[in-house]
Amino acid sequence: MTRKPKRKRRKKHTPEEPLVVSGTALRSVDKPAPSRPWVPVLRAVVEALPAHAETRRGREAAVFIRLLIGVAAVMMVTKGRDHWGWGLAGVMTALSSLVIPLGETRSRRWIRGLSAMLESTSVLEPRPAQVDFDGRKASIRVDGRVWRSLRPFDPPCSTRIVQVDDTLWLGLLPPEGRKRDSLWFSSPASQLAEEFTGAESASAPPDEGVTVEADGFVALHEAFVHRL
Repeated sequence: MTRKPKRKRRKKHTPEEPLVVSGTALRSVDKPAPSRPWVPVLRAVVEALPAHAETRRGREAAVFIRLLIGVAAVMMVTKGRDHWGWGLAGVMTALSSLVIPLGETRSRRWIRGLSAMLESTSVLEPRPAQVDFDGRKASIRVDGRVWRSLRPFDPPCSTRIVQVDDTLWLGLLPPEGRKRDSLWFSSPASQLAEEFTGAESASAPPDEGVTVEADGFVALHEAFVHRL
């Protein structure tokens, strides 16, 4: 008489004996802009520069203004034969015709670019994360605040194991129609080669998740899938 293979069971956790796994999660962090005192000055200069409308009449006016600047530059250079200061001023005046007057589109683009240099930027940084599971609800806390949570068995979630390069991912996916984010956990695949074989392969990470040590990954698998 053949024996039925033993049914693989999960490791049980309770509110009195919860599973707690520490790791890190990439989260967006605001970084203040570096000190650039010259930017407001340059922006004020750009705002003060004459600009022309992007129309035929505006472009004709721009050509006329550049012509006047060119005439003024020639007069200064001519006078500069007697005094080098006038000659230098004439050269600078001639060069100014390259940007004066600005087109409205270019003017707005330059002002937006300079303003952006004064704004804070968001960068991804690894932040301390913790996975808590009390047997009913799994929660991911980042910097002490709940980021994502899910009840894996009410109703039952599906699980996936995916390998991306040398990283192994374990995912808890809510049933279709449930407005909940999936929970994903990752760990180096090379440290889990003996426990996990036949994982799905993928070219990119399936989602944002928590990076944990190999023993933490095994503990999560035993809590959500079955004991190894």
